[in-house]
Amino acid sequence: IHAKTTIVPGRLPPITSSTGPLFLWPGLSNPMSDLVQTTIDAWQDNKSYCGATTGQWCVEASVFGSFGQLNGPTVAIDPDDHITIEYTLESDGNTWTQTVSSQKLGKVVSTLQSTSGPMPKGGFGFATEADADSYTIDTQYYLCTELDFADADPHFGATGVGGVGAKMGAT
Repeated sequence: IHAKTTIVPGRLPPITSSTGPLFLWPGLSNPMSDLVQTTIDAWQDNKSYCGATTGQWCVEASVFGSFGQLNGPTVAIDPDDHITIEYTLESDGNTWTQTVSSQKLGKVVSTLQSTSGPMPKGGFGFATEADADSYTIDTQYYLCTELDFADADPHFGATGVGGVGAKMGAT
């Protein structure tokens, strides 16, 4: 019903027309729902995409589903910024609110609401997605990740849905 994490994206790799864009994202979904995912993007021309200067990423609240991709406002962020991403299931049980905050800018930079439904037996994960070729990626830090469940799920860690940390017994 709620997920929150803070990412420090690190330096952008060189992006060219032959390498394609690069996306970093934490996501929340299940087999029957949309993918709720704030994305941190590196395009060949981040300046025209979000007004970025050299070395800056673009970030936006986003959701992917059968309708395609929908985005909230897109803004430029520095590679050493701490970006707090929060997903909250509203009281109607169907609407997810994404809130993206820049600690460096000291404000919310993107929001989006989507009717993506409840996430029973859902998963939360982190992705580094390259559309073409491979990259040498700077270290990314995900800090203070929190997951809140509607009900206790004693099998969450054992299924691996909770990621490598949960597979290895982390709580």
